[in-house]
Amino acid sequence: FQANGQLDPTFNGNGYATLALPDAGVYGRKVALVPGGRIAVVANVFGAIPENIAVVQFTATGQLDTSFDSDGIALHAVNG
Repeated sequence: FQANGQLDPTFNGNGYATLALPDAGVYGRKVALVPGGRIAVVANVFGAIPENIAVVQFTATGQLDTSFDSDGIALHAVNG
């Protein structure tokens, strides 16, 4: 967000980023700022067997950060 509360268009061109994982529902849980202006999101991934936790990292401009787990997305099975 910008200081005035409006979406910041320099972030992904529209002020927000979305991510869809195939055959799964994703529920974002936590967001953190990472050194270098990156943004990390921790999410539960439902519908996948086994259920997963996802950590997704975006660059400061809203693109997937390929320096994190080569594609910006790390999945970890939590049960199964």
